[in-house]
Amino acid sequence: MMSVMYATLILGSVATEIAEGIALIAPPTTESAFREDWTVYPDDLQTRFSSRHDAPTLSLFVERTADKKADWRRAAATVPASAGQRFEAAARGEGNTDGGHGPSVSLSFFDAAHKRIAHTDMFLGNGDTGMRAVKLWAQAPEGTATAQLGLFLHGFGEAHYSDMTVRRLPDPVAPPDAKGVALTFSNEETAKLIGFGFEDDGWFYNEENARRGASEDAVALREKRIEWMRPDYVRMFFWYNDWNPSLDGKTFTWDSDNMLSHYRTLDLYQRLGTRVNVCGVEWAVKKPWEDPERLARAVGALMEHLITRKGYNCIRDYTLTNEPDIFFARAVEREAQSFKTFVRLHECVAAEFDRRGLNLNMVGSDDGNNRSWFERCVNDTGYFNLADLFASHFYFPVNVAPMTKHILADRIALLETRAPRKDFIVAEMGFADERTQPPDKNPLMREYPYAMHAMATFMDGLNAGVTGWSVWCVHEMYYPGGKTPMRFGLWDFDPPQWPVRPIYHALALMTRNTNAGDAVYRCHSSHPDWVKAARIGNHLFWVNLGENETLLTVSGGALISEAFAITEKDLVHDRECARPLQPQSAHQVAVPAHSFGLLSLKMQRSAEFWGHDT
Repeated sequence: MMSVMYATLILGSVATEIAEGIALIAPPTTESAFREDWTVYPDDLQTRFSSRHDAPTLSLFVERTADKKADWRRAAATVPASAGQRFEAAARGEGNTDGGHGPSVSLSFFDAAHKRIAHTDMFLGNGDTGMRAVKLWAQAPEGTATAQLGLFLHGFGEAHYSDMTVRRLPDPVAPPDAKGVALTFSNEETAKLIGFGFEDDGWFYNEENARRGASEDAVALREKRIEWMRPDYVRMFFWYNDWNPSLDGKTFTWDSDNMLSHYRTLDLYQRLGTRVNVCGVEWAVKKPWEDPERLARAVGALMEHLITRKGYNCIRDYTLTNEPDIFFARAVEREAQSFKTFVRLHECVAAEFDRRGLNLNMVGSDDGNNRSWFERCVNDTGYFNLADLFASHFYFPVNVAPMTKHILADRIALLETRAPRKDFIVAEMGFADERTQPPDKNPLMREYPYAMHAMATFMDGLNAGVTGWSVWCVHEMYYPGGKTPMRFGLWDFDPPQWPVRPIYHALALMTRNTNAGDAVYRCHSSHPDWVKAARIGNHLFWVNLGENETLLTVSGGALISEAFAITEKDLVHDRECARPLQPQSAHQVAVPAHSFGLLSLKMQRSAEFWGHDT
């Protein structure tokens, strides 16, 4: 899970003019402009305005002393803003720090009382980061009076920022009128689908969950639901303490209670033919990356045990470590390691897989919504060549959810700078509001808007070229040592009914109506802030975010053969809840307000659509 969801920062403010389509905050060109338009915290923070790499640069310095603690020291610039306005922030940053979270950039929103009400951030990490490009997108929430760009140094050392801008993006287009929304697509294939699914970390069958209510009846219910959903992609944690607590690569506990639970979990996905991504986690393991060769032997032994001996050929992907930009980066500081060690670990694991004859895809980056880390992984040639596909995690604040098209398209754009083209998957996905306190509190996930956010993000990502999705997570369950269940999931840990949530139905729409290998085609909406759509094979998936029934008109060489919609009122049980719709014509259908669904298409081989004579 993402540490970004935990961060709490406090910012100051200063005002300048605002206008749409231009830079509202731009790099100061002189030191006097910096002193006039920017504030610093604390007042005695050491700053310097200079030219670095031939660009005006703001530098922050914090010297380590016996009486100093890590704090959110920063320079900040503020502009007026209003609810619903959309912003893009950018900067280039580098640092060399320790003793805290390092350099970071934040785009924040404040109310009239100067209370921060929303933010989105990017952390550069500790140590010598090298130059990193930062991009952030967000929509101002209700109650917004100002927007602020913050440049931080948390810990000790130095941080340098240049090319810092905040730009206001165009406002959402007006809601559709009686003419409705035009959905247009062509034969432009964006990707081949890996598939939709979720995180299932494999502990539901252990003694701890059984003691708390996970009976055999609950197991049967769980498995029937998953079988009905038919996921194509599942990500799964394997904790070293479950199978090699000493991490010596020799002393294995293959029959531990948690491993027996994992086998039973894998039995289900083996039976369903679901592609599984195994991810290593090192909680409470001391210095797991100290000896790359030893770790590689341990990982190789695990994968050989699971695939060769146990026969779980559903395991196709391997992720070395979860969210390395957070956990590995902390170890980098603590154990004086570097990104070179991260690359070396992957080299050793890849060599070990080859030695054991294991044909596995290596998942690259797996960052916790950290563009800087992702960019570093993509741009390092040695690492890029080791990775077979790339992944990131996103827990979008609700005011960032409308901007997912920018965020996901940016990841794809970074990958497209390299060859060969490699798949990009969203390996963890969720949403958060002010009530979210992971892992114990997440009321938003029980609510219908969560499903709508997910569908909108699926549509944005599919059109950008995202090939795989793993929603966090399959259902509430107790993780090792947890006092409460993981409060994320498609249904509650609440026997005997185990009630499902709206997100369950949204994801099921995708898992049940797509298959791995399906072609994804780009789809254009005339009103993308209100209706989003994406075509997979001969299905057109859509979400209507508007408050009114909306007429959809489909063009691009297709006829509507069937139409289905799901509204909040339709969610009455844990199987198919979609209602059939009666199309007005072969090209038009009216869809309910606040709904999502699919259109089954009959494709016409027209010269316009296929690009040649029929």
